[in-house]
Amino acid sequence: MSNMIVKAAEFAGKAGNDKLQKAVAVAGAKLEKAAPTIFVVTGVVGLIGAGVLACRSTLKVEDVIDKAKEQLDDVHYCEERLKVHGPEPEYSLKDAQHDKAVVYARTGLELAKLYGPSVLLGAGSVILILSSHRMMEQRNTALIGAYEMAAAGFKQYRNHIREEYGEDADRRALYGLSTEKIEVEKEDKSGKKRKGKEEIEVFDPNSISRYAVFFDEGSTQWEPNPEYNKAFVIGMQNTANDLLHANGYLFLNTVYRLLGLPETSEGQLVGWMMGKGDDFVDFGIYDNAYLRTEKRDFVNGFEPSILLDFNVDGVIYKEI
Repeated sequence: MSNMIVKAAEFAGKAGNDKLQKAVAVAGAKLEKAAPTIFVVTGVVGLIGAGVLACRSTLKVEDVIDKAKEQLDDVHYCEERLKVHGPEPEYSLKDAQHDKAVVYARTGLELAKLYGPSVLLGAGSVILILSSHRMMEQRNTALIGAYEMAAAGFKQYRNHIREEYGEDADRRALYGLSTEKIEVEKEDKSGKKRKGKEEIEVFDPNSISRYAVFFDEGSTQWEPNPEYNKAFVIGMQNTANDLLHANGYLFLNTVYRLLGLPETSEGQLVGWMMGKGDDFVDFGIYDNAYLRTEKRDFVNGFEPSILLDFNVDGVIYKEI
């Protein structure tokens, strides 16, 4: 019976240790994740504290300087006497030089004691901020690398689809196009209307890319006038192409700004680069317009809003 109690206690202790170990591991992971923020906040607070300490030290500097000035005045007075009356057995010019050096050293030590804590605190705070920047830079590099791998894999997959099945198959897969049969009425040669079936392509709205945006009331450049919006969007597409050819590259966030839309974190990584892709910027104004009533109405000047999807070349951040 006693052995069973001992084993039960050991099992309970082991279970408790496992839970504690897991809790410590989770807390460590959360702490590591939040480390850049903690470093920056601590560094900023430290810099403020260093400034406060420096201000307090400055209030005491005047006393230290005044004391040093009095001592140096005494030494200078003795030097002048020695120059006039000559060296004395108890005190010489060499002794005066030694006393001045002692005053300077002592004053420097006093100033170091006053400002040392604020300097050390400030230096430590700067190190924390720089460490935070380095950590975030390493994480961003890792994220960009992972994103590049995913983009390269998707591009390779599309190339395989084109080589194996052709451009049309790639287009259908990219935009989620499928074929449906619908009933229509057609006139035969005699002029009689007969019911029949016709195949049409259907667009899947869930297949748009992650970079697609609506140019609508959410834009600062949008107007209720459909013709104005059409001219504006086409004009911004031309402007984007001009920027691409002038600079050799163009970030997606720049296009978002041209359109009066908010920027995104991905928009600062992806975009267009000459020699890497199509070498032109396409907003997708006319893509599948024959399948989507909204796009067709926008192109024809009846609809003021449109869903834009961009032909970005991929991640260009590391190539600038």
